[in-house]
Amino acid sequence: MQTLRQIIIVTVAITTFHACNSNSRSSSPSLDSVAKPKTVEDLKQELKEKEQSDPAAYLTIRANLKENITQKPDLFHHTKTDGYFLAGLVKNSASIAKFKDAVYTLTYLSDTDSEIESKEITIYKFFNPNSTTEFEEKVYPPSGFKNFKIQIKTATPVN
Repeated sequence: MQTLRQIIIVTVAITTFHACNSNSRSSSPSLDSVAKPKTVEDLKQELKEKEQSDPAAYLTIRANLKENITQKPDLFHHTKTDGYFLAGLVKNSASIAKFKDAVYTLTYLSDTDSEIESKEITIYKFFNPNSTTEFEEKVYPPSGFKNFKIQIKTATPVN
């Protein structure tokens, strides 16, 4: 009797174990559908695409205006100027993305910070990742301007 009881217990245990195992196999995903870890190259490509999709988020610009003096004043002449030089830096904070031909908006402001004039200008240079690039442009501000603001609008990603 004791042996028959042991055989029944072992049989029930094996049947239960087998039933649990077959259910867990059928509900678990197949090896084909399991997501594979991304490679370093995949991650780099994703980051590059993200950075290239929004150049203005990674490019910043700073600049100063300086009068272009063509003749210094003397006893018989006033100072003569020919516009201004806008000189500055464009910083690319992207880790991987390289850009070129950055377009910025230059806005001239009055004493009250009202906009007098605004124009878009392109810097035809390359902007490497994690680098700063100098630029200089000759500009002719409108009369009455007292200040200016400058902002990157866009740039072309380089593959």
